[in-house]
Amino acid sequence: MTIIMDVEYLDRYKELNLPELEFQHDGDACFDLRTTQTLEFYSGPGGGNHGPVQKAHTGIKVHIPEGTVMLIMPRSGLHKLGVTMANNIGVIDPNYRGEIIIPLIKFDHSETVITAGQRIVQAFVIPLPSMILRTVDKVDSGTERGEGGFGSTGNF
Repeated sequence: MTIIMDVEYLDRYKELNLPELEFQHDGDACFDLRTTQTLEFYSGPGGGNHGPVQKAHTGIKVHIPEGTVMLIMPRSGLHKLGVTMANNIGVIDPNYRGEIIIPLIKFDHSETVITAGQRIVQAFVIPLPSMILRTVDKVDSGTERGEGGFGSTGNF
């Protein structure tokens, strides 16, 4: 299956002379998104708090086909900077046409600078099955797992 995604590069992206979106290697599942601004993360008073969420503009808009969704996750190396996405996973619906903006938050107490043009997150587009939400009096709980969760296997 091939999914075609239209990408619009905004002026700031073009001004930075950033490369068009691409997969880094053949067979990669995700492509990287960059920030078009420099973000400075400071440690809190006495190295205490994490600081505010910062919105990283990517300088792109996309049009993905109906029946698909774009999922955005932090790049695996982002943690080395003590930074991650504030919402953990971003969801871009097929009817969204605004700039993709990534909420980032600092989770450690070091000071970090992310420079304009740096690759910060990775994304992929997948097809969605059609779904019906159905109200029932009680869900079927007759499975081996039942209601076990949050470490019920001893690994939490």
